Amino acid sequence: MKCIRCNHDSKFPQRTNRTCPNCEGKFAFEPREKDPISDAGFEQAIKTVSSDGTIHFLADQLYYDICRRKPRRVVDAVVVVIVIALLIVGIWAGIQKNSIFLLISLAPLCVLALLVIARSRSNRVSMTPTAFELLLGRWTNAHGRPEMLIRTPMLSKGTMSAESDLADYSFDRAVICDRPELVDFLLANQFHFENNCAILAVNGYPEGPFETIRTMLSRNPELHVYTLHDATLEGCLVSHTVATDPKWFGDKGLKISDVGLRPDQAAGFSGLYQSGTETRLDDIPGILPREAKWLSRYSLSIAVVKPEHLLKRLFTAINRNRPTAVTEMAESSSGATGGMPLPLIIPLGIPHSNNTTSVEFDSQSLISDAKDRDGDIDSFG
Repeated sequence: MKCIRCNHDSKFPQRTNRTCPNCEGKFAFEPREKDPISDAGFEQAIKTVSSDGTIHFLADQLYYDICRRKPRRVVDAVVVVIVIALLIVGIWAGIQKNSIFLLISLAPLCVLALLVIARSRSNRVSMTPTAFELLLGRWTNAHGRPEMLIRTPMLSKGTMSAESDLADYSFDRAVICDRPELVDFLLANQFHFENNCAILAVNGYPEGPFETIRTMLSRNPELHVYTLHDATLEGCLVSHTVATDPKWFGDKGLKISDVGLRPDQAAGFSGLYQSGTETRLDDIPGILPREAKWLSRYSLSIAVVKPEHLLKRLFTAINRNRPTAVTEMAESSSGATGGMPLPLIIPLGIPHSNNTTSVEFDSQSLISDAKDRDGDIDSFG
């Protein structure tokens, strides 16, 4: 295993006490002692989620990248080889009418087949968040805290108070998140500056300027609201909350676009699900019946989407209908619609009128096979 400090390659007996024999630096992990990842693998995961140190990221975004890197392919390949070998022996035994060899080959073959089927049907993530926190702690002890890792909550009431001239600002767009961590992620990456939009969490974060900004937004009749959230019951209810709650935009006649992660979009991330509410969900406003069924069994954080691609997807979604130079340039290079898939509009069951806020669910921006605008690359690999 190579040391990421000095690049010295050492064998397991040489790495006594998890120490590099060349530079005497400490290894955070030892795969030979059943750690799920090496120092080099963890470092590469950090480089991936930070796009080589250019993007700030959340701990749960690193968590999902680590989950993708767990060593499973070699085990799968060995299982496939064993199954093929046993199948060949079984065919030979059948031809030779050798019942002993036939039983010897078919019994393990059946067991392996059942294991493969069980694994293929396992939708939940194999590493718990607690196990990841232990890995991150060991990495930090050995190599220091990752530079671009966001400390949450990033904003406190004491460090960010409402400015006296804040009401003088004007935003035509607002992103409402289901939890403060997503607000921190967008703010840390300057998304609000680059897109001239307000960013708030539905639960009142950041505390200092929250009410001032929400009041300011509610006074703008041209405001377009976007909701960003996890595929959880609470997350999927954010759009309904801001569309119906009078404290938000219930009687403003605005347009709300749900660009968060919903169960239909989460299907492409099978194998990374967390547990759901584990209760039956019926007739919940803003939740479709098929979504309720999925949410009763599973949940999935939007952190499963890589940070760079989440920023790009959100940028594309909120600029889809704006006649800016960005979208005009995209249209000229990709056809009349700029290659941007139109969102699926799903009503909330509220009669539409001039003072009724409507919601559209963006069915395309966060699907697992969505394509980037800059190179048409699958962004969820």
